Amino acid sequence: MKKKNLIIIDMNYFAETVLPVSDRAFYQCVNFWSILKSNPSNNKYCICGNVSIDVDAGRAGARNENLLRVLQIAIAD
Repeated sequence: MKKKNLIIIDMNYFAETVLPVSDRAFYQCVNFWSILKSNPSNNKYCICGNVSIDVDAGRAGARNENLLRVLQIAIAD
């Protein structure tokens, strides 16, 4: 089996844009460096409460969007 390399890409999120949702997208709160999956099965919040994902309402966001990073995992051969 060939080993695959994972690359983490900072998606350069801008306020007022739609947050991506996929198996390879993650949200990071810069306050405590918490990382949340973009598509969890339950509601999730970062440690400080800045980043939140409300599964029931189908939305995610941050109180302070300057402290939010959107990351994506890519596979390199």
